[in-house]
Amino acid sequence: MLESFFCRASTRDRMNYCIIRKTSLLTAILILVVVFQALSLDLSRSEKSEITPLKKCWEYRTEGSNDKTLASDNIIITIATKSGNIQAINAETSANIWTTDLGGGIVSNIVFADTGVFIVSNAITSKDSAPDASILRSLSKKTGITNWTTRLPFSSEIILGIAQGKIITAGREGSITAVDSRNGSINWKALLSGQLTAGPHISGGSITYGTNLKEIVSLEMETGVELFRLSTKFIPTAFAGKFKNNLAAGDERGNLILLNILTGRNAWKFKSGAGISAIFVSGNGLVVSSLDNFIYMISLNNGDVLWKRRLPGRILQGVLVTDNFIFASIYGENSWFLIDAKNGKVIDQMFQTEKNYHNQAPLLVNSSNIVFATPEGIESHSVNGCAVKQSEILHR
Repeated sequence: MLESFFCRASTRDRMNYCIIRKTSLLTAILILVVVFQALSLDLSRSEKSEITPLKKCWEYRTEGSNDKTLASDNIIITIATKSGNIQAINAETSANIWTTDLGGGIVSNIVFADTGVFIVSNAITSKDSAPDASILRSLSKKTGITNWTTRLPFSSEIILGIAQGKIITAGREGSITAVDSRNGSINWKALLSGQLTAGPHISGGSITYGTNLKEIVSLEMETGVELFRLSTKFIPTAFAGKFKNNLAAGDERGNLILLNILTGRNAWKFKSGAGISAIFVSGNGLVVSSLDNFIYMISLNNGDVLWKRRLPGRILQGVLVTDNFIFASIYGENSWFLIDAKNGKVIDQMFQTEKNYHNQAPLLVNSSNIVFATPEGIESHSVNGCAVKQSEILHR
């Protein structure tokens, strides 16, 4: 106030003094603004993700696709229709390579091996009868022609996996079977004590699964001999990895544990707000999705939450995980999200499209192409640009 009164005085010296003071103050403010903007720019640059937004490469149309059958070996991509035929397309151009009709209802996912493409189907019967077996087929990757077939115990849903030259088939209702991928001969069978609720998870020479009887069971890959059986408080729903005799396991109540399979004790425990739907291993930790619409990055060392991201809808199996990014599709919300795996920030997203993205984990093809199913067929998007321009893809 004294300085304001002093500056209102009329003498020339006092007025010059006030002008100099005001000029100095404005200069200081301008310097602070410039420094703040520079710091903000540096901060935004440091937070900028190394992953670029997705670019659509191609779309392949089918009539009523079966979302469980989306699979790839980085050269071809397969998808089956609800009418029972399987189509194989070129992973780069989406050109059709072959189509084959299995003549029945498809009840499994598709897996690839050097010896072929593998899938299970059930014969179509009347309402009063049911097939006495499910049929596992090996198809030629070049032509789609059947190499061999093997009869399995009947199941309305079968999960396929592959390891050590064996096709592992797990029926929801009854048994696990190991089949030689070269000729279809059955190596061994094991009966389930209850209905399958988690797995089978194939890792480290063993097969681990959970049942509705609140138990975790592990079998030796080579022989099917039981390695361990552990009782749990709640029904297991998801597994991931084996880390120095430790297994990550989630359950229906949202508990995630790192379980020592030798002692049966927990190294650590994490609790989410709802049931655990899936667990994935990445270079940054464990990626966990739960039924309360969250994705978590959990430290493998101590179970701490490194970051979490809430999405607008439920994520069941629609998660693709790499060391750099996570791709999640929201079933029923017609949306998907590309998330930075290091910090959980959304890099790209699509809302309210006309297509209902199927609830299945998308594929990562050739390290940078994200491929997912829609009711109309398949779409491929890339984080590194497309190998072939859309204008060069002639068929539609």
